[in-house]
Order: sequence, then C-alpha cells, then structure tokens
Amino acid sequence: MAGGFRLREFECPMGLAASYQSIGCRIRKGIKANLNGILLTIFIVVVVAACILRNLEDRKLVNRAEDLYFQVCEVLEERADGASGETKWVVASGLRDHLLLPSERKITRLWKEVEGLVQEDSRIDQYPKLVNGNSHVVWEWQGEGSLQTPTRDTER
Repeated sequence: MAGGFRLREFECPMGLAASYQSIGCRIRKGIKANLNGILLTIFIVVVVAACILRNLEDRKLVNRAEDLYFQVCEVLEERADGASGETKWVVASGLRDHLLLPSERKITRLWKEVEGLVQEDSRIDQYPKLVNGNSHVVWEWQGEGSLQTPTRDTER
C-alpha cells in the first residue's frame, strides 16, 4: 500500500436506493401504475357532470315554457272577454315575439315546448287564418272557466 490509496467501494442495496427517489419521480411512477383507473374516473366524472348540467338546463327550459304558457293563456283569456273590441284570436308568431325576450328567441326548443302545451289544452283552439294576405296560425280562447281557478302556485 505504499504507492497508492485504495478506495473502499460500498454497494447500496436496490431497495434503499429506490426509497430515495425524488417526489416527482414517485408521482410519475404512481400515475403510470394507475393510469387506467385515473382515466376511467375522469371519464365518469365528466359524463355525470354533463348529465347533471343537461338535466338542470332541461328543467329550467320546462319551467320557463310553463311560465310562458300561463302568460299565453292570460292574453287569450283577456282577448276572449273582448272588452276593448279587439279580435278574439291572436297570431301565434306575434304572441311569441311579444312574450319572448330577444335572447330567448334563439332557443327554438322553448317555443316548441309552449306550442306543445297549447296543443294539449282543450280550452285553446288553434287554426290557420289569413291575416293581411298571409296565412298565420292563430290561437283563440274557447274555455268557459277562468285561469284563476287552481293556479300553478297552489299546485306546488
């Protein structure tokens, strides 16, 4: 040993070396090991969130359509009383433009829902009529009773 120094080599066990990995390395390994489960969980969360949002949107649309339907009935009932000498019928498209907000006019499903509610109501007649030379669908109140009997608020 006179001429040089011999260094002693130490061997590190693999288990001990693995335990000294950085946090970032451990996170990457954990993600790689559980990638399928993570992707499946993300997919399920996105689908459930989309279904919930769609359901809330549909419920909001139906509630607004019911409000518009009651407004339509009120207008038609007022016209049927005929106190001011107006016609008893109303052009449906004109009533739509009068009742819907400008932002709501783009939502075609909303007025389709209102039309469906009107078609189901036996108190309202719906028929084509020539108005100013153009054919329009008109609605006319035929009901004997008043809208004031059980209102929507008392049903809830």
